[in-house]
Amino acid sequence: MPSPLVCQRAKPYLITMVTTAPANQRARQAIRDTWGGEVEVRGLRVMTLFMVGVASDPGLAKLLIEEARERGDLIQGRFFGLLLQPHPEDPVHAGLGPPVLPSGSLYGQSG
Repeated sequence: MPSPLVCQRAKPYLITMVTTAPANQRARQAIRDTWGGEVEVRGLRVMTLFMVGVASDPGLAKLLIEEARERGDLIQGRFFGLLLQPHPEDPVHAGLGPPVLPSGSLYGQSG
């Protein structure tokens, strides 16, 4: 994917990662158009990135490259068995309270 430096460009405070199949372009666009756009909240950048699997169809692979160039929010890879991993500094998953997400934190969940 041609967007390996997306976090350096945007310098996000918080990233929402959404897993999606390569063919689900309409779903990705619906998320971008509603809650998943790149926004600034209280001076802090919040953005959504899409974790996209590898397309076996060459035509679909070409469409993904075009989408990545236009949108800059796709991360492509072979994601298998990705689960939410608790972090020792994450009080929500330790059962201690609301989330505190320090800058640079990364949480992934597949569902």
